[in-house]
Amino acid sequence: MLGYRHIFHAGNHADVLKHAVLTLTLQALLQDVLALAPLAVQETKKSLHDIESGQFDMAVMRERERQASMSEDFAEGRAAFAQRRRPVFKGR
Repeated sequence: MLGYRHIFHAGNHADVLKHAVLTLTLQALLQDVLALAPLAVQETKKSLHDIESGQFDMAVMRERERQASMSEDFAEGRAAFAQRRRPVFKGR
């Protein structure tokens, strides 16, 4: 495996830089997703999968949205926002 210094000196710095930027972007995105309410992420993932597989059903998606909005995590998110603090989600 080639090390960073070898690749950099070989003239492929653009590729190294692109990889570094992509890695940092993915790490930031992952941290953003991990900070979200787990139930909301899970239900959003289901809906995106349904859309991707051609099984789009607005009634099903609205029901997922309704259930998520009635969860403890939703209430915690609203309370945390109002109190200007980070939410502590429990997956309920």
